[in-house]
Amino acid sequence: MSEADTKNNEDQLGLASILLATPDLKGYWPKLFKEAGVKVHVVDDVDEFAVRIESSPPPVLMVDLSIDKNGLSAIRDAFILKSMDASMHLVGLVDTEIDNPEDEKINDAFELGAQDFLIRGIAPDVLSQRVRFIYRHALMLQRLNSSDKNVLDNLREGQAHWIWDRDKDLVYVSDPMRFLMKAKPDARLIPMDSFLGHFSAQQRKAFERAIEKVKKDGLPSRMFQIFSAGALKGAVEHILIDEKSATGGQSRIRGVARLREDQEKHRKILFSRDRMTGLPNQEGLIVALDNILGLQNKKKGQKDGQKDGMYENGFVGLIVVDIDRFKRIAAVYGRQASDEAVKLIAKRLKQFIVEPSQEAREAAQKGDKSLLAKSKAVYLSCLGRDEFAFLMTGLDRVDLSAQLAGKIIKAFDAPFIIDGNEIYLTSSMGVTIAPVDGEKGEDLLKNARGALAQAKNQPTSGYQFFSPALASSRKERLELETLLRQAIDEEKLTLKYQPQVDIKTGEIVGVEALARWDHPEFGDMSPSTFVAIAEEVGIITDLGNWVLRQSIKDSQYFNAQGLKLQLSVNISAGMFTSGKLQKLIVKVLKDTKFDPSQLTLEITEGLIMNDIDQARKVMKVLKKRGVKMALDDFGTGYSSLSYLKTLPFDTIKIDRSFVTDIVDNPNGTAMVRAIMDIAKTLNISVTAEGVEMKGQLEMLAREGCAIYQGFYCSGPINREDLLTMIKAGKENNTKFN
Repeated sequence: MSEADTKNNEDQLGLASILLATPDLKGYWPKLFKEAGVKVHVVDDVDEFAVRIESSPPPVLMVDLSIDKNGLSAIRDAFILKSMDASMHLVGLVDTEIDNPEDEKINDAFELGAQDFLIRGIAPDVLSQRVRFIYRHALMLQRLNSSDKNVLDNLREGQAHWIWDRDKDLVYVSDPMRFLMKAKPDARLIPMDSFLGHFSAQQRKAFERAIEKVKKDGLPSRMFQIFSAGALKGAVEHILIDEKSATGGQSRIRGVARLREDQEKHRKILFSRDRMTGLPNQEGLIVALDNILGLQNKKKGQKDGQKDGMYENGFVGLIVVDIDRFKRIAAVYGRQASDEAVKLIAKRLKQFIVEPSQEAREAAQKGDKSLLAKSKAVYLSCLGRDEFAFLMTGLDRVDLSAQLAGKIIKAFDAPFIIDGNEIYLTSSMGVTIAPVDGEKGEDLLKNARGALAQAKNQPTSGYQFFSPALASSRKERLELETLLRQAIDEEKLTLKYQPQVDIKTGEIVGVEALARWDHPEFGDMSPSTFVAIAEEVGIITDLGNWVLRQSIKDSQYFNAQGLKLQLSVNISAGMFTSGKLQKLIVKVLKDTKFDPSQLTLEITEGLIMNDIDQARKVMKVLKKRGVKMALDDFGTGYSSLSYLKTLPFDTIKIDRSFVTDIVDNPNGTAMVRAIMDIAKTLNISVTAEGVEMKGQLEMLAREGCAIYQGFYCSGPINREDLLTMIKAGKENNTKFN
C-alpha cells in the first residue's frame, strides 16, 4: 500500500488510534496495522497498556498473547478496565500458524473477555480487511455510546423537560425528553394527547393522575417511570409544576425528568471490590465503615461530639496493614510473581476473618442491619497491591485490636512459596479506634495510615496506635514541608562556613559549607533537621542545587578578595541515589565556570555502601573532571579497607567522636593513630573534625594530621564574618594553631 493510500485510509477511518500491546514494537502486528492504513499506538509493557486504557480509552484494544508469560494477564486487565467504557472492542492476537492454533489459550482469552481473534497465519490482505472492519465497527459503537452518554448527562442534570400550554393544548418537548419518550425528532410541539400516547397505558395513567393533582391543588406532584433504552437503564423521576402563563391565561404545567439510579451508581457497586483478590477495595471499605458507624449509638451519658468512651455495642477498630518492601518482588521475580504474592497474602490474611452471627446476616438480608452493629466480626479489605485493612466490630476492649495485630505479625513468619522460591515478608500496621479516633470512615482510614507511617519508621515490623499527638506531629510535618519548599524556591535558606585550618601553618585553607534555615517559628535550623524532609518529599536535588550554586558564588567572592579557599560541600544520600548528582555537578561547574579542583564533595560511608558499584562509577567520572572527594565521618560506619583501596578519595575526615577521646582515652588515641596509618599507606590526606581544645590539636599534630576544623578555631559563621576573621588574622599575624 502506498503512503498516499495509507493517509487516505487514516482520513477515512478517523483520528483515534488502536492501542496494541505486543512484545515487539516493530514486529509483525505493528507492520500489519500500518499497512492496513489505521493509526496504532504500540506499547510493550502490560502496566503501560493498562494506564493508557484508563487515561484515554481507545476504540480498539489489540493484545498479542505472547506479551507475557501466558498471554492472558493483559487480556484480563484490559477486560476489567474496558468495563468502564463498553464501546471499546477487545481483540486477541495469536502469533501462530493457521493450521496449529493455540486452542487452549484462545479459549481462556475468550473466557476472560476477548471479543475477537486475529491469527498470524491468515493471509495478510485478509487480516488487513478484518482490522479495518473491526476499527470502523468500534468507531461506530463509540459514537453511538457517546450519544447515549450525552443523553445520560442531560437526564442527570434535569435537562429532559416538557411544557404544556393549556390555552393552545400544545406540549413543547426538549430533545432529551424526546429520547426518553422514544419519540421521533419532529415531535417537538405536539398536543397533550399525542404526548401521552408515547407512554405505556400504565405510565399514561400515572401522568394523568399527576397532572390532575397539579391542576386541582396547584402544588408540585411527582411520578416515576422505569426507563430502558439500549445501555441506559434506571428509574426516572418526573416532577410536575404549576406555572402561570406570561399572557395571564390558564396556567402552564412544566414537567422535569431526572435519572435517579444511573450507570455511575452501578459502576461504583461493580468496582467496590478488588479485582485480583475479590476482597472489598478502599471504596467498599469506606462504605462498610460508614454503614457500621451509622448504626452505632453512644453509651448513655455521652454527649454528641464526645470522642472518649465507647459505643453501646463496643468499639469499632480499623487496622491498615502494609507489606514491607513489597515492590522488591516485582523487581526481582517479575510482575506475575508479584500478582501471585498478592493472592497468597490475601489467602493467609483471610484466616482472621470472623463472620457476623447467622442471626445478624439473615436480618441484614431482610433489610435490618441493626444486629450487624452488635456482632463481633472481623472483615478484610484489599486497599492496594501491598495494603490491606481489617474492620473489627463489637470490640469489648481496645486491646483486642492489638491482639489481632500481633497475630498478623506472626502470620508472616512462614515464607511464601512463589515460583518455587521461598520469599519472606514482614508487615507494618496502623490502628485506629472509633469513636476515640474519629466517627467517619474517611477520618479513621486517614488516621490509620498516619499511624502506619509512624510504624514503618520503627526498626522492626510492628504496629502503631493513632494518637492526637501523632496527628499534631503529622500536621506540623506537612507545614514544615510546605515552608521548606517555599524557602528553597524563594532562596530563604542561608549558608554558613566552618573554617578548615592547616595544622602546620595555622592558616585557614578551606571551608565547609553548611546550610541553615531560619524558620519563622522554630528559629535557626541545622541541616540534620530539614535534609531528611527534603529527601522524603523529593526536593533534595533542588536543595543540593541551591547549596552548590550559592557556595560556589561565595567562593568566587572570596577568590576576588585574594582568598582561594578549598570549598567542601556535603552530599546527602538522597542526592547520591537520585542518579542526578553527576549531571548536576557538571552543569553547575559549567554554568559558574568554577575551578573543579577547588571543590571537595564530602560523602559518608553509609551512602557508599548502599551501592558501592554505582558510587565508584559516579566518583570516577567526577574525579576525571577534577573534583576532589572526602570520606566524611570515617570510623563510624563500615571502615572497610577494601573500598578505600578502590574508591578515589583525596581526604579522610576523622569523626568528632574519636577526637573527643584523643587526650584522655588511650583507645581514642589508638583509633586516630590507626586511621593515620591507613591514610599514609593509601597516600590520602586527613582532616579532623570537632577540635575544641589545644591538647587535642597537639595530639593530632604529633600523629601527622594535616587539617582540622572545630570550635578551637571557629564554629560555622556567615560569609562576611569569615572574611573579616581571615583579614584580621593576616593583619595581626594570628595563627589558628
